Parts: sequence; C-alpha cells; structure tokens
Amino acid sequence: MNGPRGNYVYNTYWSKAIQDKIQKNRWKVITPSILLLASIAISERYKVDIIDEDFRDVRVNKHYDIVCIYTVTPTAKRAYGYAKEFSKKGAWILLGGVHATFMQEESMQYCDTLMIGEGDYIFRDFLHDFRKGIQKSIYVQERNQVDMAYSPIPAYHKLQKHEQHLVPIQTARGCSNNCKFCNVNGLYGNTFRHKSRKQIEQELSDVSNLPYAKRVYVTDDNIFSNERHFNRLIDTLKHHHLSWYANTDISFANDERDIISAYKSGLRQVLIGFESVEHHNLYHIDQDNFKYGYLKKYKEYIRKIQSNGIGVTGSFMVGQLHDNQDTFKYLAEFIYDTKLYGANITIVTPYPGTRLFHDMKRKNKILTYNWDYYTIFQPVMALNHLTIDKLNELYLELIMTVNSKAFEKNKLDYFKEIYKEKSKSR
Repeated sequence: MNGPRGNYVYNTYWSKAIQDKIQKNRWKVITPSILLLASIAISERYKVDIIDEDFRDVRVNKHYDIVCIYTVTPTAKRAYGYAKEFSKKGAWILLGGVHATFMQEESMQYCDTLMIGEGDYIFRDFLHDFRKGIQKSIYVQERNQVDMAYSPIPAYHKLQKHEQHLVPIQTARGCSNNCKFCNVNGLYGNTFRHKSRKQIEQELSDVSNLPYAKRVYVTDDNIFSNERHFNRLIDTLKHHHLSWYANTDISFANDERDIISAYKSGLRQVLIGFESVEHHNLYHIDQDNFKYGYLKKYKEYIRKIQSNGIGVTGSFMVGQLHDNQDTFKYLAEFIYDTKLYGANITIVTPYPGTRLFHDMKRKNKILTYNWDYYTIFQPVMALNHLTIDKLNELYLELIMTVNSKAFEKNKLDYFKEIYKEKSKSR
C-alpha cells in the first residue's frame, strides 16, 4: 500500500479551489518500491493486491493476512490510521519506506514488523519467516549492500488501465550530490548502484507490452550520476520507442552530444533540482557546492537542453532561512526569462533523515512535528526575515504568477519555434 489523498490539504492557507487545482495537475505515478515488493511476494506464492490511493480506494473491511504499508512523511499519520484499522481485522502489519526508516521508534508503535532500508532482500526474509511463524519485529538492511543486479522485475502486470499512463522504472539508486534537504543518501548510502542492461531490457519489454502504457518515468535519483550507466540506459531505451522522463542534475548539459542522444532515445522532459537562483541559498546546499558552482550556467544550460527539444521542469525551494521579498521576484523573473517548460516550486521542508532536519531541530527552527503539515507546500520552519503569513502570501502570489496566461504564452511561443525547427530538420 502507498498513498494519500482523500481530502488531503496541501497548505492550510489556500482556498479549496487552489487545493483542487494542485491535486488535478499533480503527477500521479505508482511508487516503484511497491511494484518491487509485489513481485517478491508473488514469487513466494502469495496472492497480492497493490493499492495506491492516487488510483484505488482502500478497502479497510477486507481481510488480509499481511498488510505492507510504504510510509513517507507527509502521509505517515494516515498510514498509521490504516495500520490500526487493518490490525483490528487480524492482519499482520508491516511498515517500511523512508519515514519508517528514519522514525523507527515512532513507527514501531503502529506495526508488528518494521522494515528498515531497502526491501529487496529483507522483505523476502520476512515472507519466509512469516510462513514458518517465526517473523521478527524488525528487519534491517545495511546501506550500500543491495546488489541491484539481483533485484526482481517489478510486477508491472498488476497495473490497471489508468495506472499505466505513466509507468515508473528504477534503473539505479544513489546520487553523488548529497543535498542537505534530501534523504536519499541516508536511505541508500553513498554509493551508486544500478541494474544490468539485461534487467532494464526486460523491464522495458514488460512495459512495452502493457496495453495502455504511454510514457515511462525513470525514477532514478539522478540519471547523470554515472555517465557510463547513462549511455547504456539511453542506448537501451532508443530500441523501445517510448517517450520517457527523468530526474537529472544540470551537468547533463555539459556536453550537447548527451542531450541530442537522449532526445533520440525518446527523452522529452527532465526534472532538474536548481533549488534557488541566489548564491547565498546554494552555498553548502550540497556537500561539494556543486549547485553553487553551476549557478552562473543555469540559464545557458537550460537553453541548451530545451533548444534540443527536451523540456526542463525546474525544481525550486522557497522558504529558506534567509529568504526575503526579493527572493520571489528574482525567481519569477528567472522562470520567465528561461521559458522553463515547467516550474515545480515547493516550500523547504526538513524531512526526518536529512541534514536539514537535524540542523533546524538544533537551531529550534522547526515549528511543528505534525507530519500532516510536511507536504512541501506548507511552511514548517521559522525564517529569519519573513513571518509565516508573509511567506504564505508571497508563495501563493508566485505560484499564481508563474501559472498565469502571460507566462504560459511566453513558454508556448518559445517551444512552438523549437519544434518547428526540429520538424524542418527531419
């Protein structure tokens, strides 16, 4: 199981109309982790239901022998509520995922078994033990130890029609940047690990055989963490004629030949974590000052990527400690000037398991530990120069600005010219 939604509140400052608009436009994709666990359970001869609340309703009155819930911080309390309901029906409750991994003492109160870290090995161990009646209360996977060459093919055949429109594929784990707001390093360790070409071929073949599959989302933390793997990946993808999307860092644009090759393989959109357009916000945001060093190239590199037909969705965070009113003005100007295909603007959120969480806790900057507010759209940190009310006001104004008709026209006119030129060159 994975999810929220229901009457999920992104920001208590927003009207229902704005909440509904965010919900309507939000990307919806099943997390690859539950497809992986489903595959393991099926191989161990268990009958499996996959439920993600973005796509299916949870039937709390149905009996299950085991209920496995993948937890993330924004929906942790919702997960605990489901755990209680299914436990009443006699199910054995297993909690895993990023939140359970970093909030172990809390999570243990709501489950029979806690699964810490990656599940490729330890979930199978649990299933073996459960069948024998000797299951343990906690299974721990040491970081960096899972060899993805032995990871099973996810259970893509379990996806229903509406779940196939954007299909997730994870080909590697790990990112070298180790940003202070990110918990990837805490979960996966500091190594880059990837699947074999044969595995990726099999997964793409399974996805290609799905009757309603339209697009693939490569959910790797950063497809450009390892250039050799990146080259193998695009070489494999080009034979399957699928449109695909991915996460990368800005160094993807160092060599224009990489962009051109990726476009030919079907890459049509990348999400890049720019985080900010101000030097003071980027300084030491990652361990090697990678993003700080690339700031002066942001505009040039966005142009290089988008002029080759790949849209850039820029990911930015506002609500950083030293933000002021000018921060929002500069960001709006940057988005307009670069004609970004999309802008994903969120509020800095100190998630458990991150360096930011420990730093803000030490500085007494965290306003609440109610996980319902950790939506990445709701402020939960005190700032040095803005009140929470002012931050909410400026944030909403920025969102409305970058989604205005003027911004949309500016972007569409730009991309029309790009695709017109590309069609001429065919």
